[in-house]
Amino acid sequence: FIEEKYGHALCANLSCLAMEHQTCTSFRSAYVGDPGAESTIAHELAHQWAGDCLSIGSWAHVWLKEGFARYSEALWAEYLYGTQGLHDFMNALDIGTNLDPCLHRDPDGSASQIFDIVIYSKGAWTMHMLRGVIGDTDFFATVYDLMQDPQFKYGNFFTDDLRDVAENASDMELDWFFHEWFYNEGRPYYFYTTYTSDIEDSLIITTQSEGTFGQNFAMYLPVCINGIDYSIFADSGFNYNSLPLTDTLDTIVFDPDNWVLDAGYNEMIPVVDEIDATRGAVLLVWQEFFDPQIEGFNIYRKQIGEDYIKINDETVTGTSYFDEDVVAGVEYYYKIAAVLDSDQQYVSKFSNEVHGTSIDFSLDQGILVIDETDQINPAFPTNAEVDSFYQYLLQGYEYTEWDVDEQGDLPPLPEMAKYSSVVWHSDEMFTSQFIGSVYPLKSYFIAGGNLFVSGWKHLPGPSDLFEQYLHTSLPEYNSDDDFAGAYGVDELPYLDVIESKVPIAMWGDNLSYIYKLFPESDADTLFMYDSSIDAPEWEGMPCALRYDGEYKLYLLGFPLYYMDEAGAKQLMHKAMQDFGEVYSVDPQIYDDISVRIFPIPAHNECTISYTLEKENRVIIDVYNIKGQLIDGLKNEKQDSGDYYFNWNTQSILNGIYLLRVNIGEEQKVIKV
Repeated sequence: FIEEKYGHALCANLSCLAMEHQTCTSFRSAYVGDPGAESTIAHELAHQWAGDCLSIGSWAHVWLKEGFARYSEALWAEYLYGTQGLHDFMNALDIGTNLDPCLHRDPDGSASQIFDIVIYSKGAWTMHMLRGVIGDTDFFATVYDLMQDPQFKYGNFFTDDLRDVAENASDMELDWFFHEWFYNEGRPYYFYTTYTSDIEDSLIITTQSEGTFGQNFAMYLPVCINGIDYSIFADSGFNYNSLPLTDTLDTIVFDPDNWVLDAGYNEMIPVVDEIDATRGAVLLVWQEFFDPQIEGFNIYRKQIGEDYIKINDETVTGTSYFDEDVVAGVEYYYKIAAVLDSDQQYVSKFSNEVHGTSIDFSLDQGILVIDETDQINPAFPTNAEVDSFYQYLLQGYEYTEWDVDEQGDLPPLPEMAKYSSVVWHSDEMFTSQFIGSVYPLKSYFIAGGNLFVSGWKHLPGPSDLFEQYLHTSLPEYNSDDDFAGAYGVDELPYLDVIESKVPIAMWGDNLSYIYKLFPESDADTLFMYDSSIDAPEWEGMPCALRYDGEYKLYLLGFPLYYMDEAGAKQLMHKAMQDFGEVYSVDPQIYDDISVRIFPIPAHNECTISYTLEKENRVIIDVYNIKGQLIDGLKNEKQDSGDYYFNWNTQSILNGIYLLRVNIGEEQKVIKV
């Protein structure tokens, strides 16, 4: 317009603040003198090129004219106030998630759908980022060439036309840039870590790009290392860039002048969980690191007043480390670092610092029973009722009880460290702390301890325990009163829900809030869910699993207390046998227990008779010569009197068996 007129028309009743027309822009008369009108004048003037000289070929590409005009406002701020004025203006345009929608518009949409803040401010940001990618010289050459090209001048243009001209000016391939910023929603979020080396004069930066809406973004990222500016390319996925570094890494700042419309930069360093100790060593456990290309980790240790030294000879793989070169009672401090290249000694920044003192994981005191029953709700079983149930299940085994209600808390790890097996039960649905005990359980498993656990709503997620230690992906529970029982696998019995124990009357003889599990490939299904209505998403699904590896695990998705006692006892004895716990059948005979078996030897069937002098609980179990539970024949309270019943022996192999009879606190063992 330098060689032709350009004017402003002041209109008293203009419905908008300003509207450009070829060679003349209309302004609301009361607005033109406003200090804020200066940017608007620049904006409307820019439309003489983007909008009038070159018109968009479709409303789908309306960002081309509005983004260019809004960025012209930024260029005017740069002209007046320099680089700081440019970046201040662009920072003000970034209004966060309101800019998340993509630039592409539906050409058949309404005016309000086509014209919104996105095409203006995100459009300007796309122009700004294009300038940052190809540089000032090529960016302004792109603008000039586009506006002067006879193919477009006084005609129409599209986003692909801007891309083609920018590629010609910069000699760069830019499909990725325009595709992502024209079609993608959201913005990129960057994870990064740095690796330095004592023998190399360079720094390696790993970056990972993720879109806030899951879409991929690639971008050239300005980065300032110790005050020196560089640019690295971060594509979708993981990227590795090497930059010069002749001294220590003091500062690293991504995009210090804000050339990228991003959601932030998150530095990733290794994270060590709280530590404890095992078998006279200090045990470190840490989280998986985000960079998949690392070789492993280095471990660094010190005592108070000393400097950190590396204590591992070989790079440590996995997520745990036993430091066995320690003195009991001495406090040690630890950090770790990820190793990208052990030959060239590229390691990450240090992790958080943790400290601990050696504990002896003896695992030599048998079974610890952790009881979380707290009697908050009177509908649920009392502590005494639950204790009696587990005493019955564990008859013949030496064990120690830890009543959480009485002790006030869970057992500390040094207490758990004494026991080779833990039976953990939480038979109320309100209070389980099981899944929250992540670090003690990890430490106990890594040390080789065995665990039997049952409970109600005891497996909420997510948790670091599931896949790696409990060998199931995230369990799901059924909030309907649909659980009728559990089908045993590999000769385990069917476990029926005992109606008299069900705490909620409306549930009848079913239970609610029972988990289905998803055993990983290294775990086996123990029991399968019996749905009272044969619901396809629940019927036959695993509801208990077994893992047999460095440690042994029986994980139940239901509370064992409410199940058939004889079947529960058979399950518990199988677990204790798998755990290697010693079962002892006491051969002591009490004179006041009168039990008779006829005939002996028994063929196919025998009759067992006994006399009770007073009301008492009678428990009669059958064991093989190894002390393994074979069958539970009787478990009930009976009045005084004479009793007998027939025992069918056809299903067991020929051999010698032990019949253990408990009447109250007294016991008798008979060979059959």
